[in-house]
Amino acid sequence: MNMRMPKHGDVLDLTPTEIDDDGLAVARFLMEQGPERRRVRAKIRGAIPGDRVEARVESRVRDDLFMRVATLTTPSPDRITPTCRHAVYDNDRTFCGGCTLQAVSYERQLTLKRERVERAFGVAHVPLEVLPTIPAPTTFGHRHKMELSFAPELSTAPAADAAPVEVALGMHPPGYKWEVVSLAECPLLSPASSAFMPRLEAIFRGRGLRAWDPRRDDSFLRNLIIREAKRTSEILIELITTPLDPVATNDGPQSASVIVDALFADIAEAFPAATSLLWTVQDAERGRPTRFHTK
Repeated sequence: MNMRMPKHGDVLDLTPTEIDDDGLAVARFLMEQGPERRRVRAKIRGAIPGDRVEARVESRVRDDLFMRVATLTTPSPDRITPTCRHAVYDNDRTFCGGCTLQAVSYERQLTLKRERVERAFGVAHVPLEVLPTIPAPTTFGHRHKMELSFAPELSTAPAADAAPVEVALGMHPPGYKWEVVSLAECPLLSPASSAFMPRLEAIFRGRGLRAWDPRRDDSFLRNLIIREAKRTSEILIELITTPLDPVATNDGPQSASVIVDALFADIAEAFPAATSLLWTVQDAERGRPTRFHTK
């Protein structure tokens, strides 16, 4: 190509051939600018190796382009329908960003990982035979820890000075700092935990609690961690909050310990599979180390 370097908003016709460490599809090409030839690397969110796509530039750092799919022109033969609804990339409001390779057949995922190792040793000029990737015994339901965030839901996120909205429990999708995608499922967890996620969110919404937001002084909920012991089927739910006390609720201000006890009672009743409930207060203040207190 003999042209200027692409800038924000430009659309290029590309076919990625590999993945990077973040699971993003990568296309490489040369650009001629007068006597110079520049090696450009395009990281394309929403594409997989083998796709032909029209991709739009979102940003550039030197010779690295950060792009997203505008049009999927020709799907890769390795492209499949993701198992999880939140792994489908064509909707920002439902794409959580936690999984980047669900649209790739598992067999192709194994070869892509092997190729990535081969390239790493090749760049270092280390002659090494890389054996085929050993497949995992199971591809879903295997995750033992999931850390979720409380925040306004992406589709209803207010401005900093707007009235607070219902809290959502989910993941921050790529490019979003304050909002989350509310998760209806996560097949990486056990079927029981995955199915419980919408009910879990409803429990917190029903109390009228507010998610942590440094722009507001009524923040309470920060994170929720689900841990699963795969050998014993034990499930730990850890709630992480700010030190706020009392806490604003639908029924007026209440003691933090009272509201957490009520939340845990609701969770225990709705999700008997949870064998342990833990409350941690994250005390963070600018200028001093963050402290954690387990209640």
